[in-house]
Amino acid sequence: MLDRFFQTIDWVSEKSGKVVSFLFFPGWLLVLYSVITRYFFNKPSIFAGEYAKYLFAVYFVVGGAYCLQNKSHIRVDIIYNLMAKKTQLFIEFLVVFPIAFFFIFPFIWHGTLFTWTAIKFLETDPPPTHIILFPIKIMVPIAGILLFLQLFSDLHKYYASLKEEKPHVD
Repeated sequence: MLDRFFQTIDWVSEKSGKVVSFLFFPGWLLVLYSVITRYFFNKPSIFAGEYAKYLFAVYFVVGGAYCLQNKSHIRVDIIYNLMAKKTQLFIEFLVVFPIAFFFIFPFIWHGTLFTWTAIKFLETDPPPTHIILFPIKIMVPIAGILLFLQLFSDLHKYYASLKEEKPHVD
C-alpha cells in the first residue's frame, strides 16, 4: 500500500510537471510580443511583461517536483557517484530533511498565509494591470506540498533500492 501511495505521488509530479510545462510557450510569446512592441513600434506593453512574469513564476515553482522526480535538478555527481549506496543514502537523509524543514515547510506555511490574504482581500497587482493574484499565489503552497511529497517518495525509492541490493559474497 505504501508503494502504491508513492507511485501516486510520482504520477502526480509527472503529470503536473508536464501540464505546467505548457506555460512556457505563452510566457515566451508574451515576452516576444513585449520586445517587438517596445523596440519595433516604440510602444511598450505593460500587460505582457506582467503576465509573462506570473506565468513563468508558476512554471518554475510547480515544476520543482517534476524536476526532482526526474533527477533534472542541479547536482554535482562526480564525487557522489563514487560513494557506496549506504553513504549516498546517509547524504540524502542529511540533505533532504534540512531542506524539507527549513525551505519547503515555510514555503507551504507562508505560501498558504499569502494565498489566504490574497483571497480574503481579493488582492490585485498594482495599476495599470490589476491582475488578480490569488490564482497565482495558490500555486506556491501547492508546489511546496508537491515538492515535499516528492522528496519523501524519492527517499522511499532510494531506501527500497538499498534494501534490494544483495550483499556481496566472495
